[in-house]
Amino acid sequence: MTDCPFCGSVADDSEFAGDESFRVLYNIAPIVPGHSLVIPRRHIQRVSDLREDEFCSYWSFAQKVTRFLLSTFETDAYDWTIQEQEAAGQTVPHLHLHVIPRVPGDFEEPGDWYPKLRSGRIVKHAHEVLDSNDRIRLFDDESRAIASELASKWTEWLKAD
Repeated sequence: MTDCPFCGSVADDSEFAGDESFRVLYNIAPIVPGHSLVIPRRHIQRVSDLREDEFCSYWSFAQKVTRFLLSTFETDAYDWTIQEQEAAGQTVPHLHLHVIPRVPGDFEEPGDWYPKLRSGRIVKHAHEVLDSNDRIRLFDDESRAIASELASKWTEWLKAD
């Protein structure tokens, strides 16, 4: 699907890990350091679109990515979130799991990351979707630099794991 930003080359600059079935992108508008996305290479929109073999592999790969991010960002806490369909806040119609490493004090209250994902403001209506364009986005060179550094660390981590 050529108009999907996760299927095209647009996402290549933020990719830092992957295998033949899945890729990991550094979020272009991270709410905290390490905020990454685990996505299937095959264009699908929903968890239920994963084939049975892909379903198990997806969660196993996401677990591995999460262990890497926790090690890299020196924490043991994280949030996982998926929004499916626009009513739930999905803005890119391609399955993606947000992996959000958390550290003590990163937000005033532990649940404050969710409004931050919405752009740092409390929304009043469901049409005010998550991943809002109001969130500050990284410049292309910033995104490439972070992805490059994480790719290097990923390679080292895999060797040590």
